[in-house]
Amino acid sequence: MNNAEIQPAGERPKSASYPSGNSLLGYTYAIILAEMLPEKHDEIFSKGVDIGDARVIAGVHYPSDVAAGRLAAVEIASALARSPLYKGEFEEARAELRTLLRQ
Repeated sequence: MNNAEIQPAGERPKSASYPSGNSLLGYTYAIILAEMLPEKHDEIFSKGVDIGDARVIAGVHYPSDVAAGRLAAVEIASALARSPLYKGEFEEARAELRTLLRQ
């Protein structure tokens, strides 16, 4: 983001704004966690969306940066889901998360 008229609420990023890495990570985590806890799908995705939106509100990303981060997250999550190694790790993590949530 190089528009001098926009004054970010925090420190100005030192790298290009496109795509938003924060959005990519937040949305990737939301996709994975929503698969682990489908009953909390809406709450989880709401937080994932909030992460990207906060970057726009803070003035460090454009909406298109956030949208690109989300699209990249979908592709990354899709690639992970096809990995046999990931599938095994995912199942272990889901079981551990479910156990923790029951405590």
